[in-house]
Amino acid sequence: MENTNVNKAPPSSAAVLNDTSSADSVSNMSFVIVQFISQQAYDNFFFVTMILNEGICMIGVITNIINIIVFVKLGLRETTSISMLSLAVSDLLATACGLWSNLLYLPQFPSFGLPLRTDEIFLVTGGTTRQFLARTSALITTFITAERCLCVILPLKVKTLVTRTRTIVAMVTIFTITVGPSLMIYGNYRIGWYFYADVNRTLLGAPYVDGEVNNIVDRIIFSVFGTFIPQFSPSLSTCVCTVYPRHPSTKSRKFPQKARQCNGFRAHRPPCPK
Repeated sequence: MENTNVNKAPPSSAAVLNDTSSADSVSNMSFVIVQFISQQAYDNFFFVTMILNEGICMIGVITNIINIIVFVKLGLRETTSISMLSLAVSDLLATACGLWSNLLYLPQFPSFGLPLRTDEIFLVTGGTTRQFLARTSALITTFITAERCLCVILPLKVKTLVTRTRTIVAMVTIFTITVGPSLMIYGNYRIGWYFYADVNRTLLGAPYVDGEVNNIVDRIIFSVFGTFIPQFSPSLSTCVCTVYPRHPSTKSRKFPQKARQCNGFRAHRPPCPK
């Protein structure tokens, strides 16, 4: 821990590129809204919104814990159980980060007297982490949707295509390519005790270490891993895997109908047509 003078923490390129919930965004939004309503009305609305968000996140934490317990007790023999357990873990971590982030932005939080630089601590422990975990859930959802699509299109081959080992490898890969970049981002911050002249206090903060190399790393991570792969691709893939089986799978749906017609009547009827 070090005690260093910090007049103002340099802006993070990560926050500028990807964190729309940062303190600057909230301040700009509040400035626009206050032009139409009073400051007191806005504060009340913001407080109610944060309380509702806290309640939703709390429900998400509880339900995901229950889901994890249920899937563990049921066993992980099926591929769907493995993917659903991974989704529950990702959602649990994301909702926990949301619970902490909303707490940091409560208007009453400064009155608690905690020596925290909320905007910097929020970015490191809440905002960035929650965004990467949300993208993890998006990729896992895409995997589950693709498996359901294969169940409709290739009902007899899905067990050989989607095995337990392949599912585990897929889940580990998804967590690696989404959570891994966030660990690299954290290397650009320095958590410690700093003196902030704007509040005339020594607070626990995490100022961004500005530099050309760090900015390049941030831009590459957020443009490649953070934007294209975890946002655009899962949305498109989920839509395709959901819509595609509904139209061209009519031929594959004839198989169970033929099987039901032939089952038990093979000795009395001619062979079913191929």
